[in-house]
Amino acid sequence: MFSETRKEKSRRKKVCLMKIFDSVLLLSDIDGTVAWDGKFVHRNFEAIRHFIDNGGHFSFSSGRNHRDIFFVLPNLCELVNMPCILCNGSYLYNAQTTEILNPRYLDSKYTIHLLAEIRKKFPKVGFRVTTPDGFLVPENDAVIMQQLAQWGTEDLATVQDQSQFDGERWFKAVFLSDELTLSHVAEYIQSHYQNFFTLSRSSTTLLELQPFGVSKSYQFPFLRRQYPGSVICAIGDFDNDAEMLQSANMAACPENASEEIKKIASIHVCHCRDGAVADFIERIENETFSVRRS
Repeated sequence: MFSETRKEKSRRKKVCLMKIFDSVLLLSDIDGTVAWDGKFVHRNFEAIRHFIDNGGHFSFSSGRNHRDIFFVLPNLCELVNMPCILCNGSYLYNAQTTEILNPRYLDSKYTIHLLAEIRKKFPKVGFRVTTPDGFLVPENDAVIMQQLAQWGTEDLATVQDQSQFDGERWFKAVFLSDELTLSHVAEYIQSHYQNFFTLSRSSTTLLELQPFGVSKSYQFPFLRRQYPGSVICAIGDFDNDAEMLQSANMAACPENASEEIKKIASIHVCHCRDGAVADFIERIENETFSVRRS
């Protein structure tokens, strides 16, 4: 029978002391991934607690901002133990300290000019801008105000004459219309402002405008510096999750994901309403345990 060397004993002791999710960062989209129809799926809560209690770092990666995220996740601080990626990657948010980290803002000059052109060329398209204070909405934009009222977030909106927009500290802009019209809006922006903005879709009726080069994966280098040696796992359901899933070490999507996302994600789990994040955590645990046993 062979005896263990000192190095082998040290390695075995270290492995025994490690928790199953040590060095694992898990990022989840919110709407359509961890929450269905605006409601958090309870099965996910228990799984997230298990993940964190066993050494993992969990947070959300969303198009939402640090104000409206609490409308769907009022207990956010209980669910996360690392900064959230918000506004599709425009900044990180520490829910415990309420600090905004590593922000990227839209170019004020070009954004103001673009919004004026969109209002002229596509008058029926609604739009809003996300700022540190919430939403900025142009006067008489009934389309956007109706949407915010449906979500219960109209109190987060500041209504202002568009001529008074200053473009300062704008994280992103969102256009609201039908799918075909938004396709025309996207074509116009890409043909005239290709090197100034990045576009993404968070649903068939929402087109999102971010700073050039920004997506949900934009903040990955920052997180890797904060958590050296970490493995990033990500789960999402719609097109604005694409870059995040492509850049993650493990990528998953729920059954209800778009066809594009299903092609990107190597791991397919159950429908959002059945606890997709919980399913993914089980897969991570099984794979991590297998690797550490070998």
